[in-house]
Amino acid sequence: LHILKITPRVHKQEIEKQVSKMLENGIIEPSIPEYISPVLLVPRKSIDNNKAWRLCTDFRSVNKSLIADKFPLPRIDDILDQLGRAKWISVLDLMSGFHQIPLDESSQNVTSFSVDSGSYRFTRLPFGLSVSPNSFQRMMSIAFARITPEKAFLYMDDLIVIDCYEKHHVTNLK
Repeated sequence: LHILKITPRVHKQEIEKQVSKMLENGIIEPSIPEYISPVLLVPRKSIDNNKAWRLCTDFRSVNKSLIADKFPLPRIDDILDQLGRAKWISVLDLMSGFHQIPLDESSQNVTSFSVDSGSYRFTRLPFGLSVSPNSFQRMMSIAFARITPEKAFLYMDDLIVIDCYEKHHVTNLK
């Protein structure tokens, strides 16, 4: 039994708006899909507390076929233990971090989705793939390999910089 899901008009408008922005930013491109994953909007926190939406692709079917990336994610409790000794803490959040990582062309077709305006595929690492968090953490670890592990911590798209002294903290941020 296949259940047809109806998308409200206001959601369709938001979906098309976000698809248009991703297309403009080179995050997706038009495609002739071999696979199609459904999309949906989920509420998210906004800076100004207005209603905001995140466009998500439901990759559950795709994820069943992917080989897991075993790169370890940091443990939150280990990071929190280190924060307790700091007097100065800065958190840098990379905007749409996953979308900064190019997706290998051979993997792009499995990321296809369709909306009213057409079919698209990701050219950048999408949210929702089971391999995305570990792959992103690997890339961040490579990019920030020179940072001092006692002074800065990476967790996904957040870089946390700590110190006991303001002068050292500012230097570490630079």
